Amino acid sequence: MDKFANSYRAVAGPYAVSLIPKMGHGHGPPWSKPDSYAFADSIIEHGKPWCRQKSLKREGSKVVVSFESSESLSDPVLVFSTDEGVTGGREWLEAKAAGVKFGETYTVQAELPEGVTGWFVNVRSGELTMSSDYQE
Repeated sequence: MDKFANSYRAVAGPYAVSLIPKMGHGHGPPWSKPDSYAFADSIIEHGKPWCRQKSLKREGSKVVVSFESSESLSDPVLVFSTDEGVTGGREWLEAKAAGVKFGETYTVQAELPEGVTGWFVNVRSGELTMSSDYQE
């Protein structure tokens, strides 16, 4: 995940991150999900992603992530690991988080568990998943 994060952070223009736990590796699994198609459609139609991270703040174990979205968002969840080593070999757990909508901004607050080694926040809009930037 760290290499993936380095890649999307190097993009000069708008980007959106959709990290779907247990999706699998290769071309097949993402082709069956609507996320990349929704991203491409929103760039072509509106010149920007349908949703993207607006800000990410961490103070101790508290994290606050804001998303800007043209769609309604729900189901905020903290995805995290306390394992070490290659991210693909770690166990990834999920914990419910709190989300609040204000205009086109949806803000998620979560508490990081003790010993967390990597994490991100996911939100949903129907079948679509949007993620915050991956953090270690």
